[in-house]
Amino acid sequence: MKNIVKKAKCKNEFNKTQMNCENALKLEEFSKYLLLASELSKVTFNTLIQKEKFLFFLNVYQAMYMHYIIDGYKGTLVEHSFFKKIKSLIVNEGSKFEYNISGQNLSLEIIKHVIFRRNKKPNNCYFKLAKESDPIAKILNLEEDPRVLLVLKDYPEVPEKFYIFKNVNTLNKDLNQIADSVLNSAFFYDSDNSEILIPMVFSTYKSDFGKNDLSIIKWIFNNSNLKIEENFEEFLSKIQNKIIQIRYRENDPEYVLS
Repeated sequence: MKNIVKKAKCKNEFNKTQMNCENALKLEEFSKYLLLASELSKVTFNTLIQKEKFLFFLNVYQAMYMHYIIDGYKGTLVEHSFFKKIKSLIVNEGSKFEYNISGQNLSLEIIKHVIFRRNKKPNNCYFKLAKESDPIAKILNLEEDPRVLLVLKDYPEVPEKFYIFKNVNTLNKDLNQIADSVLNSAFFYDSDNSEILIPMVFSTYKSDFGKNDLSIIKWIFNNSNLKIEENFEEFLSKIQNKIIQIRYRENDPEYVLS
């Protein structure tokens, strides 16, 4: 999928990187990708350790998400005759977009909110997507890791980068580097106006990162190499006392769709 995205990129008249989704659908690599995706139905989790499952779903979600973006960016998913030949890859009408993984139809929402977020309710939803007894909710038994939310995007956000996780031994290091890179580029402290700007993901998933603004800022500094010129404890005190205000902003995507 990374090669598909790379080949579909071009520059528009505003010198903004643009991804031509129609061209991406015509690529030979896209057809090969669909064949590979159909093989996910044969995956068995019994032989995988927890970190391998974690790595597996990180990669699958990103590829699946870009597939959804490319094939359905206009709001309706395009049906190809190629799909009819691949029974294990299922695309339904509307926003439900599923892959058959290990014999189960899993959507992007299920992977993100049930598997990675340990069956927490999606934003603006009243109910959980699965019952506590659902085996899918128990696929991962590792401690919940909010760093993945910097990787797993929500539609219609276009990912700035496509991360490939290859080794469980470097998984923690890789996530640390991603968190540090994202936070260093997206965190902005305006000391003159006593304002901090941070990505919208920290608002959308506030409960995952902390109970309040102070907890979120602590998480950000604990998971990055960010530094500030003033005394850090005084800085935190200003946040706690609402002297410094926290603002959330949408990410500026690296490229646009066409």
